[in-house]
Amino acid sequence: MPLHIKASSQANKQGKPIFDPVGTNLYIENYLNKLGWNLLPIPTQYEFFGKGIDLAKAGLILENQFSNYPFLLNNTARVEFFFQKGTQLGGQSIKLMIIITKSQIFPSSNSSLYYEQAVRQLSALNEIKLFKIPIRVVGLFEQINTTASAIWTEYEKKTARKIVTQNQCQYQIKSGKKNNRYTFDLI
Repeated sequence: MPLHIKASSQANKQGKPIFDPVGTNLYIENYLNKLGWNLLPIPTQYEFFGKGIDLAKAGLILENQFSNYPFLLNNTARVEFFFQKGTQLGGQSIKLMIIITKSQIFPSSNSSLYYEQAVRQLSALNEIKLFKIPIRVVGLFEQINTTASAIWTEYEKKTARKIVTQNQCQYQIKSGKKNNRYTFDLI
């Protein structure tokens, strides 16, 4: 999977490349749709939990978690609710929750969740056995000090999902840390 990036609109990062959650979500969704994974609507009596779950198949729930870190606990708690109630989603009982998130090696918007942070949060909550549902966290990583392909996307507006252009580019993540982050260079 190529890295999806876009220009930041945040004041301290204006125009710099950052992780693109919309492009990444779309790529994962399109890829997994071909393998039978689909959006799973939340039953109407529970619509206060949101519209749907990102992807599901055979009792497996998948949430792409690239937004603000508080949504990790929101999404996990709602799936835990359905799990404990024995709610059938898409005609299936829930067996496992998979959370996909990015590593901190990628530059991103402020307050967005990182894999390392998700693991620490869920591990801490596991100490008090808060969740009964099995949870697996999958991190998106890249090799350090190698050149890789990315897709730079420009959207109609800064928070829009409508794509204006997409261009292939090359990038490198370097191992030297700067301000407790890896350095990210377009080539």
